[in-house]
Amino acid sequence: MAENALADVLTKEALERAAYGQSFERGRRYFEQGRVKALKESGGVVSARVRGSDWYDVELRVEDGELAGTCSCPVGEDGLFCKHCVATGAAWIVSEALSTDERKGAGSPEAVRQYLDELPKKKLVDMLVAQARTDGALRQRLTLAVARSRPSGPDLVSIEAAIRGATAAGEPWSRIRHRDRGRRLEAVVEALSEILAAGDATSAMRLAALGFERSVPAAGPSYYPDAEMAVVAGRFLSLHVRACAAVKPDPAELARWLFEFETTCFSYMLDGLVFKYAELLGEKGLAVYRELAEKAWREAQTRKRRATPGEPVRLDAVAKNAALLTLDPMLMAEVSQLGLDSPWAYYNCANRCLEGKQPDKALAWAELGVKAFPNQPYEALHRLLANEYARRGQLTDALNQVWAMFTCEPGIKNYVELRTLAKKAGQPSVFRDEALEYLKERAARAPKPAPGFEFADERLRCGSLIVEILLKEKNVDAAWREAQAGGCHEETWLKLARAREAGHPADAIGVYQRLAEDVVQGADNEAYKAAVRCLRRAESVIAGLGQSRKFREYLAGFRERHRRKKNLLWLLDREFGPGSG
Repeated sequence: MAENALADVLTKEALERAAYGQSFERGRRYFEQGRVKALKESGGVVSARVRGSDWYDVELRVEDGELAGTCSCPVGEDGLFCKHCVATGAAWIVSEALSTDERKGAGSPEAVRQYLDELPKKKLVDMLVAQARTDGALRQRLTLAVARSRPSGPDLVSIEAAIRGATAAGEPWSRIRHRDRGRRLEAVVEALSEILAAGDATSAMRLAALGFERSVPAAGPSYYPDAEMAVVAGRFLSLHVRACAAVKPDPAELARWLFEFETTCFSYMLDGLVFKYAELLGEKGLAVYRELAEKAWREAQTRKRRATPGEPVRLDAVAKNAALLTLDPMLMAEVSQLGLDSPWAYYNCANRCLEGKQPDKALAWAELGVKAFPNQPYEALHRLLANEYARRGQLTDALNQVWAMFTCEPGIKNYVELRTLAKKAGQPSVFRDEALEYLKERAARAPKPAPGFEFADERLRCGSLIVEILLKEKNVDAAWREAQAGGCHEETWLKLARAREAGHPADAIGVYQRLAEDVVQGADNEAYKAAVRCLRRAESVIAGLGQSRKFREYLAGFRERHRRKKNLLWLLDREFGPGSG
């Protein structure tokens, strides 16, 4: 919010209107008694700490053109404009009045900087210390700066105390207090990052683990935790992983720490936590993690009552992740509600590993799925394998998977992928010829569809794809011959006719007229519109040959043949003119 907008709204009259009950008079007395500290304005938000029966955090802002305030006191937590908000507003109004004429003079940032530059060091230190008494974030930053810069080494006890202090439980929830806690923990993360960069990875690892363990519960157990604390928890996690990479802790100990944390703290932020440590755990650590997870999960299955409401969710998730990362299909089949009774289930496992940035595990699960269901090809599973093989430079293996995709689901998209990869592998003609031959054989084997199910004619489907492949190669003459020999769908005939217009306009005209006669049999408005579009294309080609008269004669006959279709005649009149033909 711009400063002038805040100045326009934050007035004495606005404070009187907004104040709850007797808060205006009481708040004015608080201001006069000097209870407002750490007053500042940033980004259109006025903040301060006000001393009442306790220290309370206040923020004032403009919302929808009106003055709004929040305070960590009980009245403020109920959404009311309390005396602490009034006191803060009064202090800001007076502060603004005193500095209005000084913005370009003594109150300007340049003038303040110059003044501070000329102050004796002791005077400047006294001012900073006095400010820190009421500004928790500043006090935290100064404390941590001292703790990490001692000549004898960082004061780890003070840093640990800062983590525990910022995450202490028991205080009533306050948005402002929560934000302040987040800022204090951000300062801890910065301090630990410097310690890690200085080479003390062991201390950074221990304290980052503590910060992560305490910031996750502080963010709240819901699916939408407090945003500031969630961000801080993520930074602690990232720092801990980096520190572990430097220290290389015992994999078994790391596995036990992960398992205990995941199963005792209920938060969505822990979902898939083990994936971030998979490389650090290695096979040894993952084996320990799986053993712990499987044992706890089986014990939970035998109990009639769960120890805590969240236990089933936590243990199921932990056991699934353990099965995923140790490639244990038997355990996965037990802990997964859907089991592993389909190629899709294996694809789901592989995709989950990809999401967890474990491509080797993903590849292994996909290979297991193809092996488990050799006669049930699943396009997505083959696509995942093809992408992973190609990424590794295993082009022959990738081609085999793309070929499996093509035979599983013949289509122009899969053919293009096959051709692109075959070209990269130096075998474009081989796979192109095999694809065309496969489609012809598949069409020859396909039975004739039952009456009424012509839409499922596999022969037409294969024939259409052959034509589209030849059109993709710009071999229009070969596509025309294939279409005449084996037939194809209406959409493919239209593509072929468009490609045929320039070199063989008579062929294109014949296709458009035949399709118009065919689709109009659908006897509904959509069929009629499709027929009119075909006729419009035919008219365009005939006009290009200078034979518009022939089209009018054909259109007259078309109208006569379908004179009972009133809606069709109306569309023809609208498109080609009344009584056209």
